[in-house]
Amino acid sequence: MASGSDSGLVPLAPDGSSDPTAAEMADVVERYYEVLDENNQGVIGMGENDTGATFAGIGEPTFRLDEICDAARIIHERRHGVPLRLVTTMLPADVGGADDVAQRIADARISDVTINLCAENPKAFQTCTDALVEQYTLENPNEAK
Repeated sequence: MASGSDSGLVPLAPDGSSDPTAAEMADVVERYYEVLDENNQGVIGMGENDTGATFAGIGEPTFRLDEICDAARIIHERRHGVPLRLVTTMLPADVGGADDVAQRIADARISDVTINLCAENPKAFQTCTDALVEQYTLENPNEAK
């Protein structure tokens, strides 16, 4: 598996970074709600029609848990009742501890979590996650416990 400059991929952002900041993620959510409001499709009543926002993507979002939690806090400062979801494999729980990861998600008021188990059986899943955790630990030695 190629990573970094060996992958042939290039950053999307002009400053060379490829991942959005917490503020940029929150701004996208805010703009979504502004467009709904502009088109008279905003949240009504107690928010029963509010589909909320989901943190997901190609790769494992919780490897950037600090940014996701910061974005969630910014979103809730701007729009208190927005339902937030996270789609994850929970790989960082293997690196930093499941209780810590779960508590941080709860503290950020991310109300729903979907855990993808992308393998045909538990052994295959463990084989895949072991390799990814090892790679992450090598690339981020200061974050591994």
